[in-house]
Amino acid sequence: MVLPYAAEVISRLCVLAAYTCD
Repeated sequence: MVLPYAAEVISRLCVLAAYTCD
């Protein structure tokens, strides 16, 4: 359903945030 897709998007956003913030 939507949960796997949302989890992947959130994880990618977290990775991007880690790269930009760090």
